[in-house]
This record gives sequence, C-alpha cells and structure tokens, in this order.
Amino acid sequence: MIDIPDPPAARLIEAWGRLSATSDRAEADPLVLDCARRLLADPGGEAAYVWVFGLVRMAGYLSWRPGQEAEQSALDALLAVDRALEDASCAHASHPYEDALKELVEDEVWLAAPDNPTTLVAGTPEDDTWLCPANVLGFARVTADVIAPFTVRGGIPELVPDAHADSLSSLSSVLNDHPYGDPGEELSFQAGNLPLHPTKGVRAGHVVTLHASQWYAISGRITEKSVFDDMIAGLEAVLPHLGDTTCKHTVAEHPELDSDPSGNAMTGYYLRSPGGRAELWSWDEDEGLARWLCPAFLRGLADEALVNLRNERNSRFDAQDNSSRDAEYAHPDGRLDIGKPPHSFEKPERGKS
Repeated sequence: MIDIPDPPAARLIEAWGRLSATSDRAEADPLVLDCARRLLADPGGEAAYVWVFGLVRMAGYLSWRPGQEAEQSALDALLAVDRALEDASCAHASHPYEDALKELVEDEVWLAAPDNPTTLVAGTPEDDTWLCPANVLGFARVTADVIAPFTVRGGIPELVPDAHADSLSSLSSVLNDHPYGDPGEELSFQAGNLPLHPTKGVRAGHVVTLHASQWYAISGRITEKSVFDDMIAGLEAVLPHLGDTTCKHTVAEHPELDSDPSGNAMTGYYLRSPGGRAELWSWDEDEGLARWLCPAFLRGLADEALVNLRNERNSRFDAQDNSSRDAEYAHPDGRLDIGKPPHSFEKPERGKS
C-alpha cells in the first residue's frame, strides 16, 4: 500500500468519491488540481496509480462542466501517464479497464474505479491486475478520452459495449427495413437514451443516432403519434447542451454524413464510448474526428431532424384529427350538421352564476 501525505488518505479519497456532475466548482476544482499536480510530479512512479484512480473517480465531474484550468490540468496529467507508461507490458491475459470498456454504456468510467486505491495490495492475483502499469495506463487513456474524446491517439482497445452492439443491431434492422421487433418501440427507445448529464461523446452520439433515425420515422412507416412525440422530445432534451453558438468551421470542415442512415447510426453509437471512438480512429486517423463533437454541427443536425419530425407529425396527425372532427358533425350524405355544438356554454341569466 502507498502512504498518502496530508490531507489524510481516507478524507481525501472520500472527497474524490463525492464529486459528480452537479458538484460546485469551488469544492471540486481544488481536488482535481491537487490530484493532477501530484500525478504530474511523477506520472510513471510507484504511486502514480493512486492519482490516476483519483482522476478516474472524479471523471463524472470532469466530463460535465469543470473549471477550464481543472479540466486542462487533469488532461495534462493523464496524457503524461500515457507518455510515461506507453511501453508498459505484462503477462496478464486481461485487465479491469478492458472489462470496463465493455460495460461503459454512457461513458461512466468513474463507476469502474476502485473505491479506495490505497487498499490494493501487490502480490494478490486480483489486485495485481489493478496495480499493473498496463492497467493504470489503460485507465488513464480511457479517462482522458471520456473527458475530451479523441484526445488520445491510439492505445485504447476497440471494445464496443455489449449493450451498444445489441441496440445498434436492433436499430439497424429497422433502418434497413427488416425490423427484428416493433419499429416504433425501437425508435422511442433510442429517443430516450440521453442521460441527465451526458458527456461530450454521448451527447454527440445521441444527436447523430436520432438524426439517422428520423428518415425512417418520416417515411410513412410509423403510424403512432407517440413515436414522433418521443423523438421530438429526445432531440429537444439535448438542445440546452448545444447552445445557439456558431463555430470556426466551414460547412466543408464539418463531418460528411453517410448516405446510408444505418451507417450514420453506427457512427452515433461508436461516438458514445471509448471503445467505439477507438473503432472510429481505426477507420480514420484524422484530427477531423473531433469535429463530430462540434456543438454548432450537432445543433444543425438536431434542428434539421426536429423540423422534419414536427412537419410530418403535424401534417399527418393534425389531418387525421380534423377528419375525425368532420365525421362527428356530418350527415350520412356528407353534408355538415351545423347545429349547436355539444359542449357550448349557455349564457347565464343576469344575477345568476
């Protein structure tokens, strides 16, 4: 075990565990800066794993809206580990960080860290895999990628979460018009996939996936108004995270969408996890991949999908509602029965209520 200097280990580690997306910067940033400073002092040293896991535990805060200095300091420290341990090798068949990659449904790497890294004991088989430099390196890379996707170039295994692979398979079956189940239920499920505090990757993936899904919804195959309501609500939920800002990119510099909606849906799902983003790296080792995260680009996709979905919903279901009302007030021969509306209100006599 490693002795941690003041503040006392238990109190420090407890403070790391309390941080979340909703933590106040005044409380959180000093903890991040302290941990990053200690890690930067010796990123390949004997105690590096303690500070790496400290930053992993605080990644829920760091991946949302941290102070700029705290975010940059954490990234600098994690990337220093990447450089210091890049040649780390071992005889282990697998490591905990690789297991985590298969389970990070919403980039939640902070849930995969040990509660108290100072209790890990060298020489025990399970703890040895946690303390292994290759595992520490893996967690440093994954955490940096969660905080700032595509920051780490290479080194993260192309392991897509099992849940994402299953969901993508179901969605692709719908978009290719050979659905495994009910298409409406599938599209509603996809629309509800945005967590309360999405990371940059999850936010981008949500928008790209729903933009890809809209084409099936407006094709005439979806007959339930609730599906349109769900998809519209799913896109409206992400708008506050994107803002109304412009960007420095030209239209040509933004990512080019695939002509196949199922291909765009795949990109959307791969954007949502470190292993999926590693898969995208394997296709195109270009700095332009980070432009999938551009808020202005994503806002444009969301706005386009919203216009299309709202227009389709209103034209189709408003027309149905009007037809239903017309039928209610029509004679059998089609002439309207212009009588007193059944729900009209009688004007009260003076003095009565």
